[in-house]
Amino acid sequence: MQFDSLRSIADSFLEHHREKIALHGHAAWVLRILLALLLAFSLGALPVYVVHERRRTRLLEHDLNQLIRVNQQLVNQIERRRLQLESLHTPEGMGKALRDRGLIPAGARVYSIENGSRGER
Repeated sequence: MQFDSLRSIADSFLEHHREKIALHGHAAWVLRILLALLLAFSLGALPVYVVHERRRTRLLEHDLNQLIRVNQQLVNQIERRRLQLESLHTPEGMGKALRDRGLIPAGARVYSIENGSRGER
């Protein structure tokens, strides 16, 4: 039902403005030729666009894979650093870090003295 009313509105509009809309003689053919050229250009450019977009997609996928690898390396590095930092909170970890830097001789004992009042951590 709605389509019938829309059709009647369109028909009445066209009937009322037919003289203004009508193209005579050569103008109609010029419009048809321009539309055909536009369609041909659009369809002709489509393969070029598709090839360009495929190339761009491959480059973006390559960049994404590189970013994923770098991100994983950074996650691994952060985890190693976190473990190193946690090991510094123990006397053994502090001793190893000090020995690695040559600040204490091998076999020296390391003691940890915690500073704080009662009940505080």
